[in-house]
Amino acid sequence: MSTKFFTNKADNSLLKKFEGVFKNLPNIHNFDALVGYFRATGYFKLRPFLNEIPDMMVYELYFTEYMKEKGLKVLEYINPKPFTEETTNEQKAVIIKNFYEWYQEPENAVRQRMLLIETRSPDILAVINGAT
Repeated sequence: MSTKFFTNKADNSLLKKFEGVFKNLPNIHNFDALVGYFRATGYFKLRPFLNEIPDMMVYELYFTEYMKEKGLKVLEYINPKPFTEETTNEQKAVIIKNFYEWYQEPENAVRQRMLLIETRSPDILAVINGAT
């Protein structure tokens, strides 16, 4: 089983992978703002899962082919609404409520993939999760 580890040789570097993600997912910085707002405002039920979503995104950067092979890819499903300086607290509350409801849906692709790590990747991702 190939995991396609990064070697930092030629074009096989993590930096190149990050560059590709940031060029192809222009709204990814909005996800960071949403996570920060959740952490700062006390949405305690979501906090454990919010820590795992960026982990899943990073796993996909490191193990792109492996994540695809195991059906664990998440980047294509993450498209957060942006916060701007003009976004009011009421608007932020609506965005957060919508994110919470989206995340809690039984068929949510990101949530389901996070729950599948233990069974689909017991020797790699489950071990990494256990170490963090």
